[in-house]
Amino acid sequence: WQNRLVWVVNDPSDSMVGRIVPESIIADPTLFVFDGDEGMVKWEHKGRFVRKMKISQIETLLEVAKRFNTGSSSPDDHTKAGKDCDDDGGAPCQTSIRSEASYFGLVLRKYAQVRLPDVGGAAAAY
Repeated sequence: WQNRLVWVVNDPSDSMVGRIVPESIIADPTLFVFDGDEGMVKWEHKGRFVRKMKISQIETLLEVAKRFNTGSSSPDDHTKAGKDCDDDGGAPCQTSIRSEASYFGLVLRKYAQVRLPDVGGAAAAY
């Protein structure tokens, strides 16, 4: 069962990081949109970034989130934990996830057939 794919909250700054999204939310197009293995859900009155991953990968996600939130990192860590960095494998901290969140929200709002929650201060009413 460790290889089963599930949708997981993957924003290290989210208090629900590592939690598996309930199937009832995934099945509701007014609460869940995705593109490939990334998406957004409205869960417990908040928009949350999610990623499809194996259950066996959740522990690693939680370790990364812990480093992110405590500001500690190892010398061979690609990101500077505690900073807002992406995971594209490039140089550390060249792209801010928070600055990209508003763009991601706008794209999802444009192509999704549902009204999405405001994420990361990206206010966009249509």
